[in-house]
Amino acid sequence: MYAMLPLFCNVFASVAPKVISERFAEEVISFTQATSRLLVTEVRRRASNQSTEAAASAIASYMEIEDGGGGNGWQILSTLSLLVGEGDPQAEVMTNASLPSTLVKCLYLFFDLPELDESKASSELSDKDEYSPKERRLLLQKLFIQVG
Repeated sequence: MYAMLPLFCNVFASVAPKVISERFAEEVISFTQATSRLLVTEVRRRASNQSTEAAASAIASYMEIEDGGGGNGWQILSTLSLLVGEGDPQAEVMTNASLPSTLVKCLYLFFDLPELDESKASSELSDKDEYSPKERRLLLQKLFIQVG
């Protein structure tokens, strides 16, 4: 599944809403269900048996963009962002997979994220780093809002 998500995002990122569901009516429902369940499972796995701060950090680092534009959590969120624009059938599938409640729990946990230490973060950046930790966090917030 993780290998297919970047391809899906690349192909359908510039497609108008509703085109995916018009052309792939049955398949998009199954794909939405699998993608939603995958994110719910990954978030639950990272949150189980941890303090709220540790869970928040684990979930945020999973969902943040990585250098090169990828990251498993980032790809799932990007995919779900495209799928949520397809309308009510996909939203219903996401709801049945507990995605909205999982995202609300993530939002709650994100209030316990530790502050980013800008001086430390800047000194740890190498020339190859595309995004600073603050930029990663801001991009995650933006994408998270699009999906939610």
